[in-house]
Amino acid sequence: MNKKLKDITDNTINQLLNQDIIMPSQYYTTFDKNAKDKHMYIHDEEFEHEINDVIEKEFKKINEYMNDTIENIDNLENVTNNVENAIKNKDLKELMKANQHIKKLKENIVSLQNEIYTDELTKQYNRKYLNMKFLNKNDTFKKKGTMVLVDINNFSKIIKKYGQLIADNVIKFTVAFIQKRLDKEGISHTFIHYSGDKFIIFFKNPNKDELNSLFNNIRLELINKTIKSKSGHIINIIFSYAVLQYNKDDKFYPLLLTADDMIKEDRFKLKA
Repeated sequence: MNKKLKDITDNTINQLLNQDIIMPSQYYTTFDKNAKDKHMYIHDEEFEHEINDVIEKEFKKINEYMNDTIENIDNLENVTNNVENAIKNKDLKELMKANQHIKKLKENIVSLQNEIYTDELTKQYNRKYLNMKFLNKNDTFKKKGTMVLVDINNFSKIIKKYGQLIADNVIKFTVAFIQKRLDKEGISHTFIHYSGDKFIIFFKNPNKDELNSLFNNIRLELINKTIKSKSGHIINIIFSYAVLQYNKDDKFYPLLLTADDMIKEDRFKLKA
């Protein structure tokens, strides 16, 4: 249920991105249509019950994050006090003990960050990480760089024909394939599962033409690969992509819309 709601929300946001102002009624109408496409009905009592259940679980998860954060802060305060006392008393044994506590605290913080910023399906970064790492509060870029938007072609048809489980495997396979090729090239990058079958890969300073060539080669290689399901279905995967450069303080969402238009052109060329 949670995944369906996420997909509906992602589709709704993507469809409304080109609007300067989004009225609540627009969002509601678009969300309602996307929900019905997935055979979910907002006014249905069962749907309302399931939404409340999802909200309750999300609040519980947020509460757990808050409790973990508070506990880490308390532990840090205790360790700081212990270090101060150990320094005053020139107690090497206590300093070594405090150092072990600091290492453990660091591990807890890293674990918490991974829970918050990692996408459950692909194990890559999620949209929260994009907002935290790359964007200011006004949705402008913190630094200049290059991004590649990747979109799996005919993904909705894959869901309808083979079901959500196989569609999820298509996503995981595609991500793993691209990730492996980028690692092989030794190119520093940040992989974001943005929504559904959309991914954004950020690069610091690579050449735009080189990236275009690289992703075209990756696509050609992927076309020759197939996924075979347990039921014997064989699926070929192809994606479209767009490479864009951006400067510090450029707005993210207009750039994303430009990338979407480039994806459509790329998809059209593939059909020609």
